[in-house]
Amino acid sequence: MIKYFYCLILLYQPLYSLNEAIPITFQDLANENYNGRQVAIKGFLYKQSEDHWILASEPGLKSCCVGSKNKINTQIVISGNLPKQSLSSAVIVEGDLSINPNRVDVGRYEMSRVRIIENNEFPTVALLVGLAVVLAVIVATKVYHNQT
Repeated sequence: MIKYFYCLILLYQPLYSLNEAIPITFQDLANENYNGRQVAIKGFLYKQSEDHWILASEPGLKSCCVGSKNKINTQIVISGNLPKQSLSSAVIVEGDLSINPNRVDVGRYEMSRVRIIENNEFPTVALLVGLAVVLAVIVATKVYHNQT
């Protein structure tokens, strides 16, 4: 019986590696341990030019606030072409984070090799598989107890 439980765990384990990026928040940016790491962060995109975007922690920023020195800890410069996104809703951006603590402008935090992750791409799959694992364990436990 126990070996079936371990098999279920091994089947569920690959879901953890679907997304290798470390999920962080804008408050986590102060931790320089994320420098050079692949991260995923949720925010609001603001287009600066054809291949430069700003990912900010706040929705509905006016153009005077996007790229402002006062917001350097809550904005990340995104390099690369991104697909057209709705600028009114939050998105999860995954990419390589670079931290330059000596900069005093918005370029302190930069992300490259980015992609947009659908908000419910990973959690839905993990939730369904997790639910299936829990139900399988409950059924297996009841069967095991009925046999003894």
